[in-house]
Amino acid sequence: MNATADVVESGSMVRGTQGNVFILALKHGAGLPVASQRSTDPEKFSGFAILPLPSAGDYFISLSQEGWIDAIQNGVPAASTAHAGDPNCPGLRKSVRFTLSASPLTLEISNATSDRIVVAVTRTHS
Repeated sequence: MNATADVVESGSMVRGTQGNVFILALKHGAGLPVASQRSTDPEKFSGFAILPLPSAGDYFISLSQEGWIDAIQNGVPAASTAHAGDPNCPGLRKSVRFTLSASPLTLEISNATSDRIVVAVTRTHS
């Protein structure tokens, strides 16, 4: 994934000019708007970004390294429908599929191992 993408500070809105790939700046023990569905380690990094989703559909959310993904819409966590990953794959650690509506997405990342993580949000066409 593109490690030269724009950096988005935790809590920020991802703008259209940043496209669907960005670097999310994380912090130790950062507060998340909605409690993660997995217990969080305060020694690891977390953060969130808000993304406009112009259309409903299935989306893959991919991370460049270890981390937990929560996709929140209207204050409710979305259930994942599929996932893939390989701890030995440099640059693309995991991808999780969610069925999302055409409304803002609060993307929460927790339990990451560094303070920067590359995120890709891609609508599927299947």
